[in-house]
Amino acid sequence: MSSVNNSTMIRDTLTMQIFGSAKSTKKGKIQSASDCQFVWKRVDTNFGVFFLEKDLEFRSKRKTTDISKQELIKVLHLSQRQAAKSLNCTLSTLKRRFYNLKEEFGMSTWPKTFKEISHLPIYQKMYPMSLNFILN
Repeated sequence: MSSVNNSTMIRDTLTMQIFGSAKSTKKGKIQSASDCQFVWKRVDTNFGVFFLEKDLEFRSKRKTTDISKQELIKVLHLSQRQAAKSLNCTLSTLKRRFYNLKEEFGMSTWPKTFKEISHLPIYQKMYPMSLNFILN
């Protein structure tokens, strides 16, 4: 490990880490110099050698969105994209949660028509204003 200057350390030929640099965040705020850490990767091309910066601190972190069973029941009558938008989550999160609960609902796939779910006990929870509810 050789020291280039006070703020730079070269770990190996492919990776350099630079400590002590100030960097602005996505919101425009400047972070302190001790909080930032950057990784530079060496890229060899036909035109020469250059380094790409990868910011370690701003890597995307998986955001867990917990969708309750009741919330999912309320949007089963919508398409998957509409349901994801109304729950303010991604389509992948909606599908993951649905496939965790599909046995409890008695379904194999996301319902496309009313006839697919009209015989299931969950139908009464999805549509409480059904004909049986109105007549009683």
